[in-house]
Amino acid sequence: MQQEETDSIEEQAKEEAYFRWERAGRPILPKEYQDRMYFEALGAIQASRLRRQGIRNKVLYFPFISVPASSWFTRILLYWDEVATIVPRECSDDPDTLGPHTTSLIKEGLLTQISPGSYIADIPDFDTAFISYLNRLGPILEQRRKSFLNRGKSFSIHIEKMERMSDYLIKSGLARQSGYSWFDVESITALDFMNYLAAVLGRHPQLQFAPVTDTPSYLYDFLAASDSGVAVEKKLAPLRYDVLEDLLPAPSSPLPASEIRGFKRKHGPLLAGFRNAVERELVAIADIKDPVLREHRLALFKEQSAEEIRHITVSMNEWGWADLVFGKLCAIAAAIPGVPWLVGLAAAVYQAFRGSNTMNDKSPLLYAAYAQQVLLRAQE
Repeated sequence: MQQEETDSIEEQAKEEAYFRWERAGRPILPKEYQDRMYFEALGAIQASRLRRQGIRNKVLYFPFISVPASSWFTRILLYWDEVATIVPRECSDDPDTLGPHTTSLIKEGLLTQISPGSYIADIPDFDTAFISYLNRLGPILEQRRKSFLNRGKSFSIHIEKMERMSDYLIKSGLARQSGYSWFDVESITALDFMNYLAAVLGRHPQLQFAPVTDTPSYLYDFLAASDSGVAVEKKLAPLRYDVLEDLLPAPSSPLPASEIRGFKRKHGPLLAGFRNAVERELVAIADIKDPVLREHRLALFKEQSAEEIRHITVSMNEWGWADLVFGKLCAIAAAIPGVPWLVGLAAAVYQAFRGSNTMNDKSPLLYAAYAQQVLLRAQE
């Protein structure tokens, strides 16, 4: 962002904060509260500008229907405007499938259900792109078949997510029907498919979600080499991924949905604005090839963000959240059309849309949280 634009945004934020103060009757406020009004106004302006620039403020959780009851997912709910999970229509009102935590988030309006059957038909090469990806695996695919035939590990996937692809997987020895609407799919292939489905749905013009997961290995799987002749490091280079650590404070344990909703209703602009600034920095860092300059840019951003982080932390403490942790954010942050060649499932996602400009935006293709085990205290 140019300095002139930054100055303009800050001036607008000061004016908006002043108007809010006037509307409140010009009360005498400690500097702490004056600053917070400014940062919340700044956040709202930044969020609006980034939406106009094509940077998405919505994330789609994968690979499971039920979302995790964890500090990491609480952070996602707090900092993003809209959070969704992929739920077949048949399961949308089934508490046994959704689980109590996911059900409560949906009821509080914090979590949206995306029905895949409503969008898959709009994707030109949804089936053929993923099938082509599998066929390029060569000997790896044969290993998966053998494992599955020997009753190796599998995951259940609903028919609505797969459409006609289930026929191919069964004929290929990678799946078997396990009920009227469900199929057992060889485990690695199932995870590949759920990664692919989340990315493709996220790119649908009517959705525009960035896929998000709490399992770092899925980010690697997304870019995994499909032919062994090319080094993984070389394949990772075109889709550079960068990590901004210790920037997004959040409670250290899962919280009730109503408590999250209450805090987000009051401080949403502050959180969203700061998260947008972090995402904008990820996009900027992706263009820096020199590691020394990259590290310097990162250090400078953290220094500039210290005051906003402090205000977020104070707001959370005042809400009664004393035990806070800071999470890491990782993203593949390169624009697809500018990449000379694509790898693994990323190539399949591009192929699914036949190279249309649906892929051409400034949002990261995939987010993955690098959360320590202490942040993953899943509740039964």
